[in-house]
Amino acid sequence: MPDDEEDLLRPSLAPDFDVRRFERPWDPTNLPFAAFFLGPLGAGILYARNYRFLGSPRHARICLIASIAVTMAFALGGAWLIANGILTTKDRLIRYGTQGFSGVVGLVLTQHQRGRFRAWEQLGDPARPLLWPAIGIGLMGALGFGLILLFGLSLMGVDLSTMKRS
Repeated sequence: MPDDEEDLLRPSLAPDFDVRRFERPWDPTNLPFAAFFLGPLGAGILYARNYRFLGSPRHARICLIASIAVTMAFALGGAWLIANGILTTKDRLIRYGTQGFSGVVGLVLTQHQRGRFRAWEQLGDPARPLLWPAIGIGLMGALGFGLILLFGLSLMGVDLSTMKRS
């Protein structure tokens, strides 16, 4: 058989792209809304779990590590801005910045997950419901963000009872 014909018979999909082994994933087109409202930590956990459901543990690890790093950067950066008097705790710039960033990154990750989800969709099974897991993970993510922010403020010498630098 000539080489050209052998190439036609060689599998072209990655070994981990076996839709029969995928767990029931969330529809990634719903995840950017969750990303916008949940912030980087909650969204990162949701996307990482969906990567696991879609049979891509490597992408799940990268997504989770990146979301933790981004959450720490936003929370500690916000703590620095508050500690140096650039922002107050009443300013919403930190929240709007994290929500906007999370929404944009969520759109990119949705595009990345869409191919695997479409392949899984061909099996005819319904997607996993997202509402209650998103609420639970979102609450944990918001709590984590708040704790990191408070930790950063206390590291920078801010008296948490008055929110003034000591």
